[in-house]
Amino acid sequence: MPDVQHKRGSRAALDTLAAADGLLVGQVYVITDEDRLAVALSIGSYQAMAKESEGGVLSDPTGVTGADAVTNIMSLTQAEYDAIVTADASTIYVITDA
Repeated sequence: MPDVQHKRGSRAALDTLAAADGLLVGQVYVITDEDRLAVALSIGSYQAMAKESEGGVLSDPTGVTGADAVTNIMSLTQAEYDAIVTADASTIYVITDA
């Protein structure tokens, strides 16, 4: 198996590189102060990856007026949903009973 090397540095260093349009599209970067990976989407932007332990849902409402990010999806019965006092606007609730 071949050796693969990735650029590494802090989040601040990666932000500085992105601000200077210095990223290589498709390059994987290791954000050392957060122990996570990021991938350059353009010479000036990147997407940092969520850790497995963080779970969650990737949601990007950027550019859509009035849209909210979705941070959670949950499956529950109608009775369980009805028992929720205040539903979370960033959660999608899937009702599982007929």
